[in-house]
Amino acid sequence: MAEYVEPLALEKIFVQIFAGSPDIFMAIALAFLAGMASYFRMTMTTLFFFLILFVVMFSEYAPQPIVAFFAIIGGLVVGLVVSKLVER
Repeated sequence: MAEYVEPLALEKIFVQIFAGSPDIFMAIALAFLAGMASYFRMTMTTLFFFLILFVVMFSEYAPQPIVAFFAIIGGLVVGLVVSKLVER
């Protein structure tokens, strides 16, 4: 059954409809951020600061604070791996 979604309800659009759950949304957003950083050949320091901003913005969805630590470390590792795979 169709449900009305307001045009700028980004949380509902991206988190609930697109991803299905906040955990899946964080994983998709983290992979997208790492892919974007490797495509534009950002340094690891720049990627680190983007990951810090990512964790601050999406800390509401993280169930525990340790997830923030794993998001930063995992993002740096994923960024390193994806930068080896993506060529511009």
